[in-house]
Amino acid sequence: MVKKMGKLGVRKGWESRIVISKIGEKPGEYGIIHEVLNKRGDYLHDGETLHVGFYPITDKNGVQTSDKDDIRLYADDERLDSIWENKEQWTLYPDDGAVEMTYGGRLDGKEISIDYNFKKVIGYATGVSWSCSTTLEAHHALGKRKPVGVTASVTEVTGSVDQYYIDRVLFQQACKLVDGRLVPFDLEIIQGPESKNPLVLKFLNVRFGSWSLDFTQDGITANSSDFTAENINAYYL
Repeated sequence: MVKKMGKLGVRKGWESRIVISKIGEKPGEYGIIHEVLNKRGDYLHDGETLHVGFYPITDKNGVQTSDKDDIRLYADDERLDSIWENKEQWTLYPDDGAVEMTYGGRLDGKEISIDYNFKKVIGYATGVSWSCSTTLEAHHALGKRKPVGVTASVTEVTGSVDQYYIDRVLFQQACKLVDGRLVPFDLEIIQGPESKNPLVLKFLNVRFGSWSLDFTQDGITANSSDFTAENINAYYL
């Protein structure tokens, strides 16, 4: 088994910035696919406002956007802008994840869903630890002393945040359930965000497993927060 471990941000002060995001990696792909915004059969009055689970809504580069071409909106799995060409009949408010519907009774009883990207700074950390372990299997042939090949099987990426300061609402977003599912997102740990070339660790498809909170006069401090991820990338901005 090969195991790599790392540690960053264990210095005085809040020097590591924590960002959650979900941005499509391929053309036409969106971070959260088909998040349902209402219940099928609901009455939608003119000016009804629905909200996404994560915000602000961004484009593929993580920049907040109000361009309707950067999202896809559906009624019963059929694209709204393919049913009604006039996009002015619905309005997007990316900063708080609101979608205002102005179709009146034409959408009554239909299930409204959306594809979109999002990215948000949720806190500042003092310490982040991670480990990446991979099981290696050697393949041997009769009469050969050395293995003829080595393959990697299971890879496990886990991590924990020693302590970070965070807003209550933003932390709830990080642990939010959508349609009864704990939505996986990408977690970026940015070391020295004010420096010219900060180091970024990007954990892909993260789910938080356990945490504890301290409610103080200045805000909320989370301690011993554990998570798992599918993969990890490291790069400099």
